[in-house]
Amino acid sequence: MEQRITLLTQGVKNLQRPKHFYKQVFGWLSSASSSESIVFFELKGIRSALFPQDSLADDAGMSPDGHGSRRFSLAHNVALEKEEEELVASLEPKGSTVLKRPDKVLWGGDSASVAPGRKPVGDRL
Repeated sequence: MEQRITLLTQGVKNLQRPKHFYKQVFGWLSSASSSESIVFFELKGIRSALFPQDSLADDAGMSPDGHGSRRFSLAHNVALEKEEEELVASLEPKGSTVLKRPDKVLWGGDSASVAPGRKPVGDRL
């Protein structure tokens, strides 16, 4: 797996408050791909997004009331669907928990979600 992050998404309770903060206080410009339900900021080498917490949990295949993070996610984009399937398949035997298998998403492309496993594997703590 290439050592990079493509997108950092923050799960927020109120989209307008942090949007105002980043735009007015930091002076950041939101991306043209932003909408009423998600806000993107193009940063140097990475994108940042604001997304409602419950939507972020749903996107990750998690319950919004359950354990796990609904406050942020890190994305690692790949070019081909086959790469995504191979990457997810390679992470599971190494101790990752697959929360959501690769699947089509409404904004285009595919999406999958993995999280650290519950049990240590090898030298991993």
